[in-house]
Amino acid sequence: MEIRRIIVAVVVIALLAAGGVAVWFFNQQSGEIVLQRINARSDATVPGVVYVFAAFTNASGPDWLESVQSKEAARAELFNPAGMVPLPIPAGATPSLAADGAHIRLFGVEGDLDVGRLIPVTLKFANAGKVKAKVKVGTALSHVTMGESGEYGIGRTLPIPQDAAIPRLALRKEKIAEGWRIHLDIENFEFTQSMELSEENPFSLGHAHLYLSGLKLARVFDESIEIGQLAPGSYEVRIILVSADHRALMVENEIVKGITTIEVN
Repeated sequence: MEIRRIIVAVVVIALLAAGGVAVWFFNQQSGEIVLQRINARSDATVPGVVYVFAAFTNASGPDWLESVQSKEAARAELFNPAGMVPLPIPAGATPSLAADGAHIRLFGVEGDLDVGRLIPVTLKFANAGKVKAKVKVGTALSHVTMGESGEYGIGRTLPIPQDAAIPRLALRKEKIAEGWRIHLDIENFEFTQSMELSEENPFSLGHAHLYLSGLKLARVFDESIEIGQLAPGSYEVRIILVSADHRALMVENEIVKGITTIEVN
């Protein structure tokens, strides 16, 4: 454990020296939950409102993100467009608290929300316990797309013209020893690792975003993806097709997606 703490400290110091870290941590891990790429954005239109986004890893068994606190906010909440709180964390998962999915919202934060301000937050997990971090405020959001603009808060879409081949997606689930495997049955769409929009095939090349009951779980670049062990409960699996530049594909005002449900007894 002590060796791991030393290694983490060395890596963080090296990244800080390189200018590659947008947050300063204290006690940024608890048990097997480790926070990464955590950042905050104030709302340019609503004083005192801050949105917190992060990626994290769960190297242990199934868990739940139960709540969030901040001593500098009058109120802190886990916002989930799917309505489910606590948030389910599969075993071995690397999910994200993202604008287009579940994330943290802080209300009533007093004082100037200048770039560089540090705001303490504490995330409480059912099994891993509390994970604390100081989040650095970045540039303010000029428009709000979190949860109110489009499906799952997706603000950027790519409408597909009627004369183009329409991508279609359906999901199949399979129980495996490690958890679950989701199969994607796709028509008129191919996966690519490129993040640059193709001028020739902007509607038929890209990747997908996987959500588990509102939590953004992973990007998908293949026709199957695995979800680790889950605690007992009912879960919605939603996969949305997106262009290479992360715009959700849309046909006649409907996002191209597949949905299935996992029941764990």
